[in-house]
Amino acid sequence: MRSETEKLKLLNENYQKRIEGLNQLNDELNYFVRNNTNGQLVVNTEMQLKNYSPVTAKLFGIHEGNIGRVLDETMLNLKYPGLTYDFQNLLANKTTISREIEANDGNWYEIKISPYTVQNDQLAGAFFTFNNITELKNALQKQELRIKYLELVNSDLENFVYSASHDLMLPINNIQSLTELLDDSVKKNNSNTTSYINMIYGAVLRFKKMLSELSNLGRMQAEILLGQKPVSIKNILDDVKINISDEIYASQTVIKTRFEVSEIAFSEKNLRSILLNLICNAIKYREHSRNPEILIATFQHSDYIVLSVQDNGRGIKEEDKTKIFELYKRLDTITTGTGIGLYLLNKIMHAAGGKVEIESKVGEGSIFKIFFKH
Repeated sequence: MRSETEKLKLLNENYQKRIEGLNQLNDELNYFVRNNTNGQLVVNTEMQLKNYSPVTAKLFGIHEGNIGRVLDETMLNLKYPGLTYDFQNLLANKTTISREIEANDGNWYEIKISPYTVQNDQLAGAFFTFNNITELKNALQKQELRIKYLELVNSDLENFVYSASHDLMLPINNIQSLTELLDDSVKKNNSNTTSYINMIYGAVLRFKKMLSELSNLGRMQAEILLGQKPVSIKNILDDVKINISDEIYASQTVIKTRFEVSEIAFSEKNLRSILLNLICNAIKYREHSRNPEILIATFQHSDYIVLSVQDNGRGIKEEDKTKIFELYKRLDTITTGTGIGLYLLNKIMHAAGGKVEIESKVGEGSIFKIFFKH
């Protein structure tokens, strides 16, 4: 009988030691969680909340009343539909899981879910650690956009160098031919000498204009990489109208506006270039049987701010809508131009994450819609 009593006493002492050890472990766990500077919480194997750090309470509004509740993305205000699946995976494999998850308020968190074991390596639940990585995420996204843009510029540059070197030979060959004609005319004392000189002068001016517009390509691309600030569309338009007041007056063009959005975060010089190009094209390619009318409007559409320029000009054939954005492409060889303007406009918008759309009917006019990423 005494022997059985001693055995029970010894067994009770062992249990007491184990309880003391578990209590000590629990106290250490509470201290660790409560004093951790990161967001952290503890759940059991049923994913019921056992403990949380003050930082977690501040981040997600968790309170004592949540103890014992099953943890889900709603409680944490996260866009994390795979939370339960990840937790089951952790229980099955005892492996740490790491995720980058966005919260409903727009912040981003690196979430690590680690197994929580007690004596004899028995799985008791899991630790959740939350590290706010919003600033890092935003910086990486900006960096990725810059890398994408630089890759785009590099690709376009290769095509541009080939195309420019080929197409610039046309005016050079023209000047060379005219020079040879002039030389022959001088030798023969021909009356066409003055005419040839004027033609050479005109060819040189067109060549210089083309070189000037080509130099703008690289400069405008570089400006897209710079910080963009809100600019007034009305102010830019007023500036454009002053610069081309002679063309507006001579063509009796009427320009109307309807602005639902007054400002756009964009390069001021590039926005001026876009408006100047579209308005000048509307005047240049007008239908001569009626006075030009241009409606310039802005409005919000999904994730974009849209700048719309509508005219009552000649219109564009369906098969020509994509051609007008090609470098040096001109559908009208009679009207003066270099075929760079719309190519440049499309390039600016594409590099800035926007786009250009056209609606047009031959004989009725066109609508150019410029989509600026909001």
